[in-house]
Amino acid sequence: RLALATLPELDRYLIYQRYFKFASTEELAAKTGLTRHAVDTRLWRARKNLREALKEHAHEYERI
Repeated sequence: RLALATLPELDRYLIYQRYFKFASTEELAAKTGLTRHAVDTRLWRARKNLREALKEHAHEYERI
């Protein structure tokens, strides 16, 4: 959750809908008004930022 909180609101929404609600990129494009390519790009960047946040704060997660 802490890592997700570092993302912009739209990116959190896209990640949640795509990976927890299993929405397709086409569905997300229709819901957000973005193109499918823009959704794919935002998801790629959001995953990259999540990886970086997890690496950066790994010591905090080890205590959990």
